[in-house]
Amino acid sequence: LALAGKRYSDEEVDSQARINQEVYWRDHEGVKYKLDLDLDLALPNFEKKYKLMLSNYNRNKVRRSNYSRRQFRDETSSDYGATLAILRKIGNVDISFEPRIEIKDPIATFYTIRFENKIEWKRYTFNTRFELFADSEKGTGEFLALTFRKDFLDHWSHYFVFEQEYRDAENYYSNLYGYTIFYRISRYMSVNHSVIFTANNREDDETEVINFNLDEIFVGPAFTHEIIPNEVEYTINYMHIFSEEYNYSGRSSVSFLLGLIF
Repeated sequence: LALAGKRYSDEEVDSQARINQEVYWRDHEGVKYKLDLDLDLALPNFEKKYKLMLSNYNRNKVRRSNYSRRQFRDETSSDYGATLAILRKIGNVDISFEPRIEIKDPIATFYTIRFENKIEWKRYTFNTRFELFADSEKGTGEFLALTFRKDFLDHWSHYFVFEQEYRDAENYYSNLYGYTIFYRISRYMSVNHSVIFTANNREDDETEVINFNLDEIFVGPAFTHEIIPNEVEYTINYMHIFSEEYNYSGRSSVSFLLGLIF
């Protein structure tokens, strides 16, 4: 009570541990495996003001994009660390400040301040998310995501996504444009089909001129099933990828993600 200022909640909020195991196969790359560990500690009477998160990866960096699961992030090393989220709400805007310490040699720090707003009207939903972040290794940057969703039938909806990111130290700028149509088969099963375009600036090896070019196109469905609600779920995702790296020739990829929640 002394730290929180007053009694915000009398409800019991359980801590949550999540284990994500992902097996991924892509043409020319073979099979890869990745394990993500998340632990969210619920602090009594602090859930509306503070949140403590432990993980073996930087979720603000790896999971920043709404479509990050569509692109397998093969990190060269795990980023074990802890994050303390300081949560506030001003008007209709949710604000969070998340300093993170990563266990490395030397210790690395990562800071994120996030502004989020959600507007709902009839069958329409509009989400805005804006982030400013600072990385002790890669400098500062900003991220913007705009999502427009419309429910046009009882079990059908579709949404458009625009994402933009800039990192100062690398002079890196990228855009993402996505369209997804979503169908809920039942309360615990759903399928969606997405078309995603990504573009970024990069230096031409011959001319050394930095150009903004199309990077990859993703097309494919994903199926999600909660076997035991809030405990066990899995996602099967197929993509056909047209990448600049392979002169935009189509490549197939399949991933299987199993999520265990405790």
